Amino acid sequence: MGDLANRLPADDATTSRALRAMGSETRLEVSAHLAEAERARDSAVSMIGAVMLVGLVAVAGISVVLARSIRRPIKELNKGVDEFARGNLDHRVPIYRHDELGMVVEMFNRMAAAVQGGQEELAHQAFHDPLTDLPNRDLFKDRVGHALARQIRDRKPLAVMFVDLDDFKTVNDSLGHAAGDQLLSLMAERLGRSVRPSDTVARLGGDEFAVLVEDMRGQRDAILVAERIIDALTEPLALEDREIFVHASVGIAITYGGIEMDELLKNADVAMYAAKRSGKGRY
Repeated sequence: MGDLANRLPADDATTSRALRAMGSETRLEVSAHLAEAERARDSAVSMIGAVMLVGLVAVAGISVVLARSIRRPIKELNKGVDEFARGNLDHRVPIYRHDELGMVVEMFNRMAAAVQGGQEELAHQAFHDPLTDLPNRDLFKDRVGHALARQIRDRKPLAVMFVDLDDFKTVNDSLGHAAGDQLLSLMAERLGRSVRPSDTVARLGGDEFAVLVEDMRGQRDAILVAERIIDALTEPLALEDREIFVHASVGIAITYGGIEMDELLKNADVAMYAAKRSGKGRY
């Protein structure tokens, strides 16, 4: 535009000045547009930066919240695994979430409960008679040992009784093993009803049972228990559509302290065989 104004004749000065003015205005306008574009660009860059910064802050905040929300459940789950490894099967991991992590915790609790139930069942089977569910010989000896230890402190007499069914072999041979098992189960129930809840009734094996009586006042208490046992076991019972009469021999060993467990059990066994030699239904 400026070159065109210079090539015009001199008498056209007015036109030349107008053209120069137009060129200056155009340059100013272009410069203004460029400046405005730069400002818009800078503003856009600033806005994008701000948006990115807000996004980063938001992501960081969400990450912190998520980390805090899963940190405690994971910590509790780790604690539960440690307790499980130590054998503490009673411990249960609290459930804080209802998502995949919560499902993992719930499955762990179920596994721990299943293992605990299995161990408890195995422990029960190890120390109880499978037919009558009474304590077996091992558990009975353990309870006698604890009773003797308490006797040192309490200084109260206690008694161990061995009970043997006099007619069991006849029933077992004539009616079969199934009837014999039924008879043993019925005798176990009657023995349990003949003693106090604090006393222990155990099946030692075969047709032999044992009773531990604690907190006695004297010999008379043991005799009363033995008489109740004999009366309960000699009552007739129906078995295989027959009326069966069973007698029992009871051996009583009483201690006032200062005796070993094996000797006490041996004394009860000797007393039981002495009662059996005296006749049926004796103590």
